[in-house]
Amino acid sequence: MAQIHVDKSILLKYFRQALAEVAFNKVHFGFAQPLTNNPVPLDFSSRITFPLYGKNVILAAYDRKIEEHEFSPGDILFTGKNGWAMKVSADNAVSLSVVFKESHIRLVYAEFENSELKAQHWYHTSSSPKEISLHIIQALNRLMNETNSDRNSRAIPLITALLHQVIEEVKDDHQEKIGKAERTFQLVKEYMLQNYHSPINRASICAVLKLNPCYVSSLFTEKAGESLNAYLNRLRMKNAEFILKTYNVSMEQTATQCGFTSGAYFIKAFKKFYGTTPGVFKNIISSK
Repeated sequence: MAQIHVDKSILLKYFRQALAEVAFNKVHFGFAQPLTNNPVPLDFSSRITFPLYGKNVILAAYDRKIEEHEFSPGDILFTGKNGWAMKVSADNAVSLSVVFKESHIRLVYAEFENSELKAQHWYHTSSSPKEISLHIIQALNRLMNETNSDRNSRAIPLITALLHQVIEEVKDDHQEKIGKAERTFQLVKEYMLQNYHSPINRASICAVLKLNPCYVSSLFTEKAGESLNAYLNRLRMKNAEFILKTYNVSMEQTATQCGFTSGAYFIKAFKKFYGTTPGVFKNIISSK
């Protein structure tokens, strides 16, 4: 699979094409709860996802009920803050996504063939979403909670306006040219952010990205000020803390959701990182 940080003009072309050719007619709302038994990446942010071509099936907590929905061009998934979603299948499809992070906007082009991810191209802006985008996102997050109202007719113009705004923000975004080392570092870090919930490690990351493990270890320590393993562990611990604060799930499920293959190993890693076991941590949170 090719996972590439590309020139913004390539992705903007696809988003403009979507606004010109796709008639949006149905918005599906994905919530943060309940959490599925299958490990999924948690974004801590809002996201828009829709197919440009083909069909795909996405598992999400639609109106707080875990279901699989089929998406065709014209369907949009809006996941609210901390919402999760997972593609189950994709029939020779192209999917576009916008993720609104605190520090940047992430555009993603994903190409699937027989449900296998064949290519993923992405672009990150160099600055945070602008105030107008944040206001529209806030309106959508409020609207999605109005489950007894006609949200669809009001959500479509909001999402359309948001996509136009994103195009303007990305078009005006200016990034300094970066070298091969910095680009490789960003690629590895992005891969971990998207896949920490799987039992990945240095060897598997380098195998997928076709990179030399020794070079990546040295590069990551130089750029991040910590080892790749330390960064990955910190990322998993951050997500473990969020899950323990947010969801009422078993310790085994928490471990699996954070990419650990063993509940016992997760508890040991959590205690080493936070100085207490996840069970005690959850009890303290619950008592407040």
